[in-house]
Amino acid sequence: MKLLISINFDDDTKIKLHNHMRNLTEACEGGVYTKKDNIHLSLVYVGETTQIGAVVETMDAIDSEQFDITLSEGGRFKRSGGEVYWCGIEKSPELVRLQKILYRSLVRRGVMKEKNDFKPHLTVSRDTIIARDSIPKADFFEKLTVKRVSLMKCESTRDGMSYTEVYAKELPPKEFEFDI
Repeated sequence: MKLLISINFDDDTKIKLHNHMRNLTEACEGGVYTKKDNIHLSLVYVGETTQIGAVVETMDAIDSEQFDITLSEGGRFKRSGGEVYWCGIEKSPELVRLQKILYRSLVRRGVMKEKNDFKPHLTVSRDTIIARDSIPKADFFEKLTVKRVSLMKCESTRDGMSYTEVYAKELPPKEFEFDI
């Protein structure tokens, strides 16, 4: 089974992101756009594995509390045949820590090999050819609270990629700190 660990978003955020994707079509010549229901932030792409139990154990060992992430400006990864257009996520200390814990634990358990290069982003489109010099800027920058981490099954279907949550780890609310 092909797996990834991700942060998923609520419907309101997905709608805003999806609307921004539509703005991109004005600057593009083609592209394969991410479906609204497939929008997610990948923390660790596990890939093909039969070690689902080890992945779940890794997720259960997470000791992170809920934290905020902030959407930021988008960009593109240049590739031959078309670019990958993305919406950025600011690297918060909590996000980086969570990703490193998951990744290092999976490597230590032998579930995956070392190849980490974490660039937090939401893929908007693939194989995109930008028709003009600039890409549309996101018109919103939101702070979002991460409340859970999801294990997603990735399947290629005739309608494109499909992501199905097979497990989730709820993160406890942040403890309040009082100054006395």
